[in-house]
Amino acid sequence: MKTYISVNVVSQSLLFIDCINKNRCHTLEEAAQIKLPLGINFAVSLAFAEQCEWILLSYSKIGISDIGHTILTKFNGESISEELWRIILSQYIAVCQPAWAKRIPYGRKEAYLFMNEEEQRCFSEAGLIDSQDDAVLNWWDALAEIERTKKNEQNNEVGRQGEKLTMLYEEARTGAQPDWRAIETNLAGYDILSQRSAENNERILIEVKSSTQSIQNAFAIITRHEWETATLANNKGRYYFYFWCICASSRMLARITADEMSPHIPVDGKTGLWDNAKIPYSAFSARFAPVS
Repeated sequence: MKTYISVNVVSQSLLFIDCINKNRCHTLEEAAQIKLPLGINFAVSLAFAEQCEWILLSYSKIGISDIGHTILTKFNGESISEELWRIILSQYIAVCQPAWAKRIPYGRKEAYLFMNEEEQRCFSEAGLIDSQDDAVLNWWDALAEIERTKKNEQNNEVGRQGEKLTMLYEEARTGAQPDWRAIETNLAGYDILSQRSAENNERILIEVKSSTQSIQNAFAIITRHEWETATLANNKGRYYFYFWCICASSRMLARITADEMSPHIPVDGKTGLWDNAKIPYSAFSARFAPVS
């Protein structure tokens, strides 16, 4: 069960690992026998310290981790400095991944509004809410970059899953092995080269879009390069967008032609050029069908 961060829990856990370190405890039994300062809950402190990886537990063995030692070097045994709070919060976010962490790239206030009262108090103690000091801004920027990287990695993973499903789908549909261009280059303007049918080996180009969201909430990003490739004269009638809805219990696919996509693509203004178009899956909700 997750132990949520609070000023009280952090204070207890710091004193707890400080005692473990000073008493040179190497086993849980030794840790349980030391006299802890008044008010420290052994079970809660142990759970939070382990959860945040300040300590390492292996069977009955206990030890202070590298991050735990770093934290202890910053702890004076009484109060928690803003610098130490920031180290603690960075580790908490990295290891525990609270839901509000995904809001960080949108700004600190966006994340703060989704925190519970105790989490907000911890951030206030760290001086991270209202200050515009360079160190504070750099702290938030570093976390925002980490969260953006995570999201990109997750999107790439889902994208690859959709491409793999398309490879299997096309082979089953046509009886021929398609060409997975996306693993060789992302500059082609499409992901997979397949053929019209089992009887017709005319080449078709497939751009794959994938989402783990529901059809009502999912959307695809169509790039200008993809659309320009789709609308080339020699690609007319043979370029398809495959929209995959990948949920835990089902796989849904909509096969969309460039002509069907056209009404949803923006046009350039007098001096402005569009770059990416956000297309809701719901625009083609009637086209989705389950794929086994």
